[in-house]
Amino acid sequence: IRTPLNIVYGFAQVLCENMFAMSEEEKSNLIKMIAHNTVTITRMIHMLIDSSEIGKNISYKRDDYLSCNELAREVADDVMKQYSDRIRVVLDTEVPDSLCIHTNHLYFFRTLRELFYNSAKYANKGDVFLRVRESETVVKFIVEDVGPGIAEENRNLMFERFLKIDDFSEGLGL
Repeated sequence: IRTPLNIVYGFAQVLCENMFAMSEEEKSNLIKMIAHNTVTITRMIHMLIDSSEIGKNISYKRDDYLSCNELAREVADDVMKQYSDRIRVVLDTEVPDSLCIHTNHLYFFRTLRELFYNSAKYANKGDVFLRVRESETVVKFIVEDVGPGIAEENRNLMFERFLKIDDFSEGLGL
């Protein structure tokens, strides 16, 4: 949380002290960086609360009846707001808009969004795919990119809470 918070604070100071000496393009770039890092901080705080002891004691109802495609579009739109300068989001669905699932909208959205943000963050440039597939018993939401992936020797660590292979990368870990 410290890194994006320092970025927001530093860029806000630069804007305050140099606003009249900066070009509109420079101001726009700083404002975009502040907005991006503000969203990052907010996401991290939500993740910390959700995974905290307090969050574990809360039972979340799955009373929402959601269209799989509508949820996928909502996530894709959210990711594009953050990463439109680096990637192109491609939504590839084979299910009808009428296919719905019972879930908790907020937490399903956040989970899928975090998978997508992670994919977008590590995809150097290019396309990040969100594929929606249906089998007889499940609906799959597949996030796919051309980023570096997780090395074979680290895959067994994927579900360790807050584990980060690279301590210098942004985020809380998995």
